Amino acid sequence: MIKIVYLVSTLQKTGPTNILAGIVSHLDRKIYEPYVITLSEEKDPANSWITELVAQNVPIITLNLPRYRLGLLKRRIRQEISKIHPDLVHAQCFRSALLSACLLGNCKRVATVHCDFQEDFVMAYGKLMGKVMAWLYAKALKKMDCRICCSRMLAVLLEKKFPNMHFAYVDNGVDTNKFYPASDKQVLRKKLGLPEDKTIFIWAGAFIDRKAPFTLVRVINKLKEQSNLYFIFCGQTNALQEKCREACKECKNVLFTGHVSNLCDYMQASDCCISTSLSEGFHLTVYEALACGMPVILTKLDVYRELEKSHCALFFAPANAEELQQQISYLLQHVGDFSASAGVEFIRQGFSALIMSKKYQAYYKELLTI
Repeated sequence: MIKIVYLVSTLQKTGPTNILAGIVSHLDRKIYEPYVITLSEEKDPANSWITELVAQNVPIITLNLPRYRLGLLKRRIRQEISKIHPDLVHAQCFRSALLSACLLGNCKRVATVHCDFQEDFVMAYGKLMGKVMAWLYAKALKKMDCRICCSRMLAVLLEKKFPNMHFAYVDNGVDTNKFYPASDKQVLRKKLGLPEDKTIFIWAGAFIDRKAPFTLVRVINKLKEQSNLYFIFCGQTNALQEKCREACKECKNVLFTGHVSNLCDYMQASDCCISTSLSEGFHLTVYEALACGMPVILTKLDVYRELEKSHCALFFAPANAEELQQQISYLLQHVGDFSASAGVEFIRQGFSALIMSKKYQAYYKELLTI
């Protein structure tokens, strides 16, 4: 059996860990024996992949160590690695890539790159800290046997920025057993307490500056008199979410759900998904929306270029609330032009979790010369 260790900060249900779960769930277990090592404590056990992965007989080794004790983390990981003797270590995040680069042994090293880290780290952590983190991450990636981006456009972008490194790619994949069109949208809306007679737009993701939720907030304030529209924001409560909520306090057609464990239900109950991101490696939520049979309205980013083929997407310039409002109006006037089945088929043909996992396994085989 080929032993693979998946190294990740935590298994909290976010885009990158959803991808990890999708890869592991579809591994050929006649060939591969997966292990997962998490570095830190799960802040919200109810929102973690641990239960599902344990049910699939995947060993979970939780170190529960402080986030900045890298020396201690290295010692503990080396201890666990020496017990498992893996053939391959697959890092899923910034910290796990740094630690994987320091591991001893003869195992192969793979890292999934989820974003344009030079841009995103600065946006998330500030200019100085972001640049230092990006420099460290690039050094760690150089030591990997394989660097796999989460989309083709991200791989092209990073190869231009780092001409001395090759970046492969595997498009992120949607769990199509979970995300699919609702059999009865009205029944689902009633269950969730949502209006049954309005056009519902959903925005889902982390409330961070890079996701630019205020672009949609500005539009909502302009449309607050349109009683036929309803907007849902799904995402963890934090300071930015509170600011968005405050900015919408006079709007009766907005719901801030906070974090939800049943995002799929809200997706299936909605009519259109909106993404206002300024930058993305691969926005999985957008593809989950397509799998649920709804059109999407997105910022014009290179990473979304593949979606131009889906005939289920409209685009607007980043941070341009006026253009977003125009696209919402266009969608309402031409809703019949958007086929639910087209988006579903687009996902099933190229962006399912099963296809994604098979492509990762192909890279594993190439590295390990199985």
